[in-house]
Amino acid sequence: MALSARFSIGITRPIKKLEKMMKEAAAGDLEGNLPVERNDEIGRLTMRFNWMLKRIQTLIEDVYHSRLNELEAELKALQAQINPHFLFNTLNIINSLAIISGVDSISQVITDLRDFFRYTMITEQTTVTLGEEIEQVKRYMAIQRLRFGERIEFEIDVPTELWGQPIVKLILQPLVENACLHGLEPNSGHIWKITIKARSTEEFLLLEVADNGVGINRETLAEIQAVLEGKIAPPERYIGLRNVHERIRLRYGNAFGLRLESVEGQGTVVTLRLPVKGKMDRLSGNNDTRAHDWGGEK
Repeated sequence: MALSARFSIGITRPIKKLEKMMKEAAAGDLEGNLPVERNDEIGRLTMRFNWMLKRIQTLIEDVYHSRLNELEAELKALQAQINPHFLFNTLNIINSLAIISGVDSISQVITDLRDFFRYTMITEQTTVTLGEEIEQVKRYMAIQRLRFGERIEFEIDVPTELWGQPIVKLILQPLVENACLHGLEPNSGHIWKITIKARSTEEFLLLEVADNGVGINRETLAEIQAVLEGKIAPPERYIGLRNVHERIRLRYGNAFGLRLESVEGQGTVVTLRLPVKGKMDRLSGNNDTRAHDWGGEK
């Protein structure tokens, strides 16, 4: 029994250290570096995770001065350098060890992290269904609950018939991440809530990411609007919004993209306007100048 306990501790201690580093990375802290103390799969995964953090930091600095196509090229280059089979196999090994050791919480976060990376690293797939994108957001929120616990709630209000609607990949998760990083206060006793809604008209699919967080003041909201309109270079904190907006416009035309509404102290709503299925071929690439003419849609 003593040998079994010692063996179990030897396995779980480095896994828990890695879990702690993953929590910090999920919270936006990419400065960490975990010492590599083993030569097995766990040690190699730790080395790869440290390397990924450094590369992500470098990428963030590079995209500050790049446009959308350069950003996507850098992301694909980063993804190509990571061996997906090695990463997924190692995560599966750690998951098995966590299950054997009875550490269910670690097993669950490893599973969510594995599936999160799998979805992100498939570079050939540029469009997905709305349902697939929502599943990715669910994985992200499961990891975020390690940070916020019961203080954060997540709600999905999407009609069943819209789950198969094709959309641009990775346009919802960055907005949810933005809400977690900038809209919520981790040390507050408030219950934070993020909601994803969807509805459609004859031509438009409207997606909404809403939070009841700290909101945005008028000056900052005006600055964000100027960034989306391309009037000023995006500061680092707005790159995610600009990225999503530009990718939508490049694929479907200037009449589409995202819009922000916010009240300081009450929360923020980000609305994405996309073409509905059947209208995409006609609208894709249409450089309609009505970039921000939403026709009173609410």
